[in-house]
Amino acid sequence: MMTLKEYTNKLDRLRKLMRYRVESGQDYDDLYEKYTNTQFNYMNEVLEEYRKTANTPEKQVCYELLEYAVERSETGNSIQYLEDEDLANKVDNIIYDELGDYLLDVETYYDRYEKAWAIDCMFGGYFVPYWDGIEESIWDK
Repeated sequence: MMTLKEYTNKLDRLRKLMRYRVESGQDYDDLYEKYTNTQFNYMNEVLEEYRKTANTPEKQVCYELLEYAVERSETGNSIQYLEDEDLANKVDNIIYDELGDYLLDVETYYDRYEKAWAIDCMFGGYFVPYWDGIEESIWDK
């Protein structure tokens, strides 16, 4: 498995190549496919490794948040609603230690409409296969 640094470096290189192709009027579909396949493969390895350690209720919630971001989210947003305030606090206390490399932001709050505690996460685009912001991100430095 690649290290996180190797992974982000590889995505940076692919993103720069996509930008070059756009600037020179070339098609970049093959690079986009390689980019998203890299994301999908790496993040599924991360998920599999994290699943092995998700041996407490709070770690299981963290796993479910990450799993949603990797498998179903296109925006990077992932929310879990918990009826148990104590569990929500436990997740809030560990989530940055557990998933901080992949998170942009996390907020824990009581959602009065859901009548539950929300663990509301925003995962970075590098960690969300088929992220909806990829085309805009090729212009980032």
